Amino acid sequence: MSLYHCTIAQDRDQRQVIVHWDDHDPNRHIVAPVSVAADTLDEAKLTDLVSSMGFRIASTDSDNIGRGWAIVARIQTDRPFYNPLDQGWYAYLQDDVKSAIADKWPGARVPGVN
Repeated sequence: MSLYHCTIAQDRDQRQVIVHWDDHDPNRHIVAPVSVAADTLDEAKLTDLVSSMGFRIASTDSDNIGRGWAIVARIQTDRPFYNPLDQGWYAYLQDDVKSAIADKWPGARVPGVN
């Protein structure tokens, strides 16, 4: 849970950019969606948008805009792990916290929990 999915969704003539903590459910997001005019969204604008959300693009070897998603990581590297239970950021998540996340959201992808 230190790398996160950023979705670039089409909304008429706008694009919504949002970061999710669960790869399996786009409604489980970390930040509120940011809308931008579709014709202004390029890789540089995407980099600026995710930076303003506190993230950096980690998937730089391909066309993130064309794919409609990007892999991002938190800029503040000393606390890269997100806990959706309390919405806090941590240096690591203990096993009991991971289990509690998996218990609350049984379909969620929680690394370290089978």
